Amino acid sequence: MGAIAETAGSGLAEQMTKVLLVAPPASGGIARHVLSLARGLDRSQFEICVACPSAGSIAEEAASLGIAVFPVGIAPTPSPVKAMSAALALSRVIARGGFHLVHAHSFSASLIAGLAREFTSWPILVSSIHNFLTGPNRLGIQGAVVRMIARKADRIVTVSQALHSVFADCRGAAEKLVTIPNGIDLGEVPDDSMRDRLRADLDIPADALVAGVVARLAPQKGVLEFLDVAAQVARRVPQARFVIVGDGPLRERIAARAQSLGLGERLVLAGFRADARRLMAAFDLAVIPSLSEGFSIVAVEAMAAARPVAAYATGGLPEVVADGRTGLLAPERDADALAAAIEALLTDPVRAREMGEAGRERTRECFSLSAMIERIQNLYADLVRSHLVGQPGQGSKRP
Repeated sequence: MGAIAETAGSGLAEQMTKVLLVAPPASGGIARHVLSLARGLDRSQFEICVACPSAGSIAEEAASLGIAVFPVGIAPTPSPVKAMSAALALSRVIARGGFHLVHAHSFSASLIAGLAREFTSWPILVSSIHNFLTGPNRLGIQGAVVRMIARKADRIVTVSQALHSVFADCRGAAEKLVTIPNGIDLGEVPDDSMRDRLRADLDIPADALVAGVVARLAPQKGVLEFLDVAAQVARRVPQARFVIVGDGPLRERIAARAQSLGLGERLVLAGFRADARRLMAAFDLAVIPSLSEGFSIVAVEAMAAARPVAAYATGGLPEVVADGRTGLLAPERDADALAAAIEALLTDPVRAREMGEAGRERTRECFSLSAMIERIQNLYADLVRSHLVGQPGQGSKRP
């Protein structure tokens, strides 16, 4: 693979840096993040390509943007055989493409990229960690994955300070860690004028008090447990209605549980909606019942729409939602406390409106897409410079 060209005497890259974004078959926050980079990175500095499974929103939208997509079968929790197969496929893509920088998103993609470095070499590997590892940890496999990423990556980007703790005990990881919070396009904030029309579309009364959940219907998102919270609130707040937007493996169990709780017309299961962010305009508040959350882009989208947030204080959520100012946080897994937070916001519209406005301002200050992309571009540029000057300890001079 050709080295990054250097301007004589300047130590800066003369040619465009070839970047390969590597992602699993994601459909939530990771997908939105990767696609935001694919759209937003400066094309005068970076040539962007994507490696991901051939089916899914990342591959489809990247291709629609005119970005080269290389199919690599990265599973969310790959078996050793599948991980090695994906790593070999990724190594071939990298060798043929002559990439200078590979940016892997998620634990699984970072694992595959780290393994690929055993088969081919390239100057720079960045690993972005968006969520905590979940599921069983047979034979300490999770710890082994974390240690491998810490060893193989040149930089480890976490989307929250809470995720730093995952790498706290890994030797040599501290100097590689950097936190860059996710950001959203503030030009795509939903308009409150759509409120009544969206409610009619969801068959919700215009005067209802609506608490909305936008999440993949997977165990770590806590949507199944949220139904018990909703039932509590429904008994105490007659005008309360609940909307769940999303799809996933728990869909049938959630529908059955809602029926057994007698939520009936009080609950709308909207399924997957491409316009999920726009639906924030139909809510009075957003609920994040996640049991594990690295950051929560949904919380940021709710605040951008001037909607207060009720959530568990888990993972990176306390870094996103300012408790008592942009929403209310309940202790982890304390369903009674979460129900009380939702009830408090639904029944006090003045307070809810003030929190919503504070959330909108916080989003502008802390979570804009432009700021996120600028920080990632600066990270790329710094790593390229380090590679060119051969600074020790960066891991960029590889055989």
